[in-house]
Amino acid sequence: MTAFFWGLTSWLTLIYAPVLYSFFTMAVLLTLSGGATLPLGSVFHAFFTYSVTILLMLSSSFLYYGGEVHTIIAFVTIVAMIILVLSGHTYFRKIKRMIELSIELKEFNRALEERVKSEVAKNIEKDTQLMHQARLAQVGEMVGMIAHQWRQPLHIMSTAATEMDLKIHLDTIDYSSCQKNLDTINTMTQHLSATIDDFRDFFKITRAKERTSFDEVVTATLRIIKEHIEDNNITLHTNLQSSELFYSYPNELKQVLLNLLKNAEDVIAEKAVSTPQIRIHTFNDEMNIFLEVCDNGGGVPAELTEYIFDAYFSSKPQDKGTGLGLYMSKKIIEEHCGGELSFRNDDEGACFRIRLPKS
Repeated sequence: MTAFFWGLTSWLTLIYAPVLYSFFTMAVLLTLSGGATLPLGSVFHAFFTYSVTILLMLSSSFLYYGGEVHTIIAFVTIVAMIILVLSGHTYFRKIKRMIELSIELKEFNRALEERVKSEVAKNIEKDTQLMHQARLAQVGEMVGMIAHQWRQPLHIMSTAATEMDLKIHLDTIDYSSCQKNLDTINTMTQHLSATIDDFRDFFKITRAKERTSFDEVVTATLRIIKEHIEDNNITLHTNLQSSELFYSYPNELKQVLLNLLKNAEDVIAEKAVSTPQIRIHTFNDEMNIFLEVCDNGGGVPAELTEYIFDAYFSSKPQDKGTGLGLYMSKKIIEEHCGGELSFRNDDEGACFRIRLPKS
């Protein structure tokens, strides 16, 4: 309706203001009004209706006027109308495509976000399962160590009890021997209780970082595994040069160290090294604290070194290795403790290094 009334002014000007410059002034205003509707291209039907209505009425008034110049201007106006309509249609298609692409992009981003969330959830579930499997495997090894550490104290307690029982039956029991055997049983009981505490604390989950040192981590771990290693005739060398305190997750560091020591022990046993040795070395520089576990088992073959931290990869026989120990150790050190677990072959064997920042 607005366009119709605007266009009607060209006829009203023709009838009531036939002065030529007034008519041309109105024609210019109407043409500008039609061109000004170009931004309406995003609503193409409104643009088309507005522009065509004004320009058709303007052209018809020129043709009605009857002059040669007016006829030419009428055709020029019609051509301008066609150009404006085509330009508006092109603009409309671009805007429409932009809107469609925007909608598609939003849908794509939503789908991508859902997929990322799904994959993250799957990875978390996978890591949880791997951690559970690795922990179960480590618990199995720990049970063997508990049995090994308890065998001798239990044998001593059994011997003391048997001696007391025999003397009672032979009626040769005396206070001093009875007290000696009771003291032995009490000492062994306290030793077993301390062993239980060590193993219980070893697997305790720590939610927050605690103040610790590599000295403490090594000492606590060796209380559990040292006897087992030495009983396999493996010489254990410790060179603890760092007493630097830092905040981390000590139980997780102990589990990683235990895994590295067990790996070294298994490699040495598998290759039947004549003078087996495991070296533990701690040191620090200005920025970092280091713990190294090295053995003289000959090292890892060059073609396997890039795979040693992969899940389910193991150079051990299938019945002796799950391939999860080093994988989970690397995840614990790098993703949880904010450090780095690296590997190299030295002149004698494999050497694993834990690096933690002092801060």
